[in-house]
Amino acid sequence: MITKLLRTDTRNVSVSISAKGSVPSELLVKANLKDIAKYMAQEWLILIATWLLLTVSPTWLYPLGVIIICGRFNALGALLHDACHVKRSDTVYSTLVDWLGGYPIGLSIEGMRYHHLRHHRYACTELDPYLKRAVEQNKLMRLMSYLRGLLVIIAWCIRPYYGLLARIWPNLKNGYAKFFFGDKSKEDLSGAKDIDLCLQRDIGQIIYQSIIIGLVFAFPNWMFLNYIIPLIAASVLNSYRVVEEHTHEVTDDHSPINIVNYTNDQPMDFISRFLFFPRNIGYHRMHHLHPTVRYEKLPELQRWYAEYNKTSSCRKALAINE
Repeated sequence: MITKLLRTDTRNVSVSISAKGSVPSELLVKANLKDIAKYMAQEWLILIATWLLLTVSPTWLYPLGVIIICGRFNALGALLHDACHVKRSDTVYSTLVDWLGGYPIGLSIEGMRYHHLRHHRYACTELDPYLKRAVEQNKLMRLMSYLRGLLVIIAWCIRPYYGLLARIWPNLKNGYAKFFFGDKSKEDLSGAKDIDLCLQRDIGQIIYQSIIIGLVFAFPNWMFLNYIIPLIAASVLNSYRVVEEHTHEVTDDHSPINIVNYTNDQPMDFISRFLFFPRNIGYHRMHHLHPTVRYEKLPELQRWYAEYNKTSSCRKALAINE
């Protein structure tokens, strides 16, 4: 019932090879790290403003504050998700993206890239790290998959310290990739360059977490109420979103057009987008069709596909009448 209420039905949007090949170039603008870092800074301004308001607000407003803060953490995750689709570059902006959006939620741009790009590469196969076949038949397993977010955030906080050991003993890289990033391959990853890049970025994660631990000891009540609890809530919501974004079935046709049939959008009204599915992360079908397109263009893309569908239907009707 929850799934039916929260998913957005966009099956009426025509998705075909001809439609995908006809999309205007102005709708296919790619994301870039400079803009993503700027958007992350905007989310931090909202975070800081919310924290300041909570210090002078009555206690009964605290739950609303948690929801807003949780939404901002998810917004940072959505922006990091866009960043991992940008061509790899070692610049000041990639560092900013990690410090503004990655480390605060327990990830890095390289960690997200390693994890998420394999989802696109192996979508609807047994190697898809997001595939959870049991949730389609078992409601309890679906609920447990939502609550898995409680463990995910803990695992991500442990990951960089395990990574330190993996730098000393390379064989541990296999466990690093499989346990922390859901790598389902049977390859020996002890020499994998992608894993080495993740391990390098984890050093920054350790520094960031050391600062957070220091703040927890200095201001325990404030940090737990305003940072730790919203971060855990954000992790659970993220797990919910990942489960509901996909139909967890395996298909032999792995073309982008077919994968869209196994992909679900999320609510797109203003409040839902601000609080729960920020930065257009809910336009998931459009994202799978055009993974590198910046998030601002996804609503326009969806409207374009809908209009293309109408136009194509009219053409077919005219052809039949003739």
